[in-house]
Amino acid sequence: MQFIVGCGKYAHLKNAPQIVCENPTGSGKTYVTVWAICTGIRAIIITSNNNWLDQWNERIMEYTPLAENQIYRIGGKGSINKLFAMNDTEILRNKIFLASHQTLNAYAESEGWDKIELLFKKLLISLKVYDEAHLYFASMARIDYHSNTFKTLYLSASMARSESQQNAIFNQYFKNVPKIEMFDPYSDPHVYYWPVLFNSHPTPNDIRKINPYAGFSIANYANYASTNEWIGKILIILLRQCLNCNAKVLIYAHTNNAILTFIDIVLSHYPYLKDDIGIYSTANGHKKEPKDLANKIIFSTIKSAGAASDIYDLFNVIKR
Repeated sequence: MQFIVGCGKYAHLKNAPQIVCENPTGSGKTYVTVWAICTGIRAIIITSNNNWLDQWNERIMEYTPLAENQIYRIGGKGSINKLFAMNDTEILRNKIFLASHQTLNAYAESEGWDKIELLFKKLLISLKVYDEAHLYFASMARIDYHSNTFKTLYLSASMARSESQQNAIFNQYFKNVPKIEMFDPYSDPHVYYWPVLFNSHPTPNDIRKINPYAGFSIANYANYASTNEWIGKILIILLRQCLNCNAKVLIYAHTNNAILTFIDIVLSHYPYLKDDIGIYSTANGHKKEPKDLANKIIFSTIKSAGAASDIYDLFNVIKR
């Protein structure tokens, strides 16, 4: 809290225009950000996913006394034009603005990036917050260049890019930006990784399909994995361990077809779990619903239930 608002031992950062908060999932980044906004500063929260905007809206309503009509959701060109048509009194009724990178970029491509600068001035934004700031780097940089706010806060659990050349530019961009990183891997473990290595005995033909001329194909591997007898056996062994602990389980598959195949494997061993399985993806024409995340066993893809998705009561099977 002291770091974000610039007080106490961080008083020298009070007027710092940019700060980075790199802390692990579940460490309170959202809560502290909402707290900072409640000091009276006008803010906009920018995310890479519309579902994350719903989560921010829920947390703001949970942590603050703000009314629903004091939170303005920017979604599409029409909602931005509506803001430009408001007078100052109407603008000031809105305390927090929520927007996605896609919405701001689409508007800028249509109307010009100078309109983004005018939008921030119109809304009297003092604090700009990027959720999962390691994503949509090009968009984030463009918005930064076309907005003049008192402070910009970058939130992330992993402030880096996976591709080395992109990461070099990314690190240069934030080279002189103050950062707080409070995670201690020894005293504050949040996730235990339990790798299971085994040989699925792929045939030469399997290897050729997984490694076409263009290189390793994740989609091809997902198709292989979902139909391989050995991988199915490993899935059941791991699931049995979770069920023995009465654990809520999230199972990722790369494709929707793989999800459906894995569900068939699970039900062939545990038919009584039929009503306990939730699908949080668009597999088989299924529509993603928050209620699916309440099931005991959840099947999803990284794109559907990835970064910044809140899934409550997931159980840590391995305890130290």
